[in-house]
Amino acid sequence: MKQTLLATAVFAVMISGCNTTTQTTSDLCKPLTYQCHSGLKKYYAGNKVGKKAVKALTLVSKGHTEQAIEHLESTHTTNAYDQAVIARLLASVHFQQDNYRKALEAIRVVIASPEINANELKSALLLELELLYRLQEFNEIPLKAKSYLAYTEQSQDAKLYTLLSLVNEAGELEFNLLDVFGEGHALSKDKQYEDFLKTSSKERTLASVNDKHSPKLKRRVDPIYPIRAIEKRIAYAKVNYIFDLDQTGRPRNIKVLDASPDSTFNKAGMKALKQWRYYVSLDKNNQVIDGKGVTVTLEWVLQ
Repeated sequence: MKQTLLATAVFAVMISGCNTTTQTTSDLCKPLTYQCHSGLKKYYAGNKVGKKAVKALTLVSKGHTEQAIEHLESTHTTNAYDQAVIARLLASVHFQQDNYRKALEAIRVVIASPEINANELKSALLLELELLYRLQEFNEIPLKAKSYLAYTEQSQDAKLYTLLSLVNEAGELEFNLLDVFGEGHALSKDKQYEDFLKTSSKERTLASVNDKHSPKLKRRVDPIYPIRAIEKRIAYAKVNYIFDLDQTGRPRNIKVLDASPDSTFNKAGMKALKQWRYYVSLDKNNQVIDGKGVTVTLEWVLQ
């Protein structure tokens, strides 16, 4: 039996050569580039902030996003990297809530930190551009885009090309993409990323359960849209699960059959399925009728 469900979907500094060192980014990389930045000392969150982050993510996973925000905002630390960690989480949670202004404020705290590592800065710079696009503050985008390319030292960036193309299509700001990417680029839009940029977590559809198959579903809990999926710019995902039912109608032995585009959503779906309950009938041997090999497809869609 197969049931197809649509899960609720919720949920950027001109910065050249250096060697690995413990000195700060501003000491050795002028201007700062990703290659140089990658060779510098990496910082890690302290134990206290690490625990705070885990608790906040747990709250988000349970749908308590407002509590997660309050929890993060109440975290006080004088450590620059720890402050950046908290700000990055706040940006993600605000983004998940479609509070793009708050998310932009938080991500700019991350960008300003002298201790974040290269991958974190690259991600934050791109997120800043995304937020400016969603807030329709297009005037800042061309200069920010050039700064992003200067930092990454890339002239071929499909995500950035996609974002700038959408800005052009919006007709609010006219600029030549060649001024950003130069002559002779062979870029085309990243369709998945384009879909992500066009979506809002508040524009979502929840499909009903297909009750034509037995056993029938008694209670369902919608999976969350993982913060990690937002960070990876995933607008659509599908995971197929298989499980058995026990005598109380509880899913057991839940396994993933396949997942697209990757495994980011697997745990979120599995966690929700563990809370589902089915109506079941038992045979004379007290075994669940049609209780083996129940298959369910969960889809996360931002529309």
